Amino acid sequence: MVGCHDWVYDHNVFESSIMSTFNSPPCSSVNDPDWIFGTYITKVEMPEMVFWLGMMIGNTLFGWVADNYGPNATIIGVSGALSLFAVFIGFTTSLVSYACLSFLIGFCALTASTVSQAVLSEAVPAKNRRVIVLTKVAAIRS
Repeated sequence: MVGCHDWVYDHNVFESSIMSTFNSPPCSSVNDPDWIFGTYITKVEMPEMVFWLGMMIGNTLFGWVADNYGPNATIIGVSGALSLFAVFIGFTTSLVSYACLSFLIGFCALTASTVSQAVLSEAVPAKNRRVIVLTKVAAIRS
């Protein structure tokens, strides 16, 4: 860090990254609001909002897909897509591409958990179902 004016980035591997693009001065905050969607939303809040929007839409859509095409195919497809999007987000260099990939990760993330929990609850006998499902939920939450 040079004074309190600028960060110093190592550009040997990547020419730019999302952090160097934002390049918020060390003495200020990345929470400085920008005018986005007709309201003041910070650069940190916007991708998070898009992530939750993707989660709402994706869980609704993939719930229908799991009902009509089977939960196993849905879990495999969503998990594969989630893995790809998670790798791609590591190489993004702009706020727009970061927000788009956040949307796609949100689109897939909750579905993998929800559909796998439904498959798990259907796979175990009724007398053990409560313990198994609650164990899975507790493992995810901890």
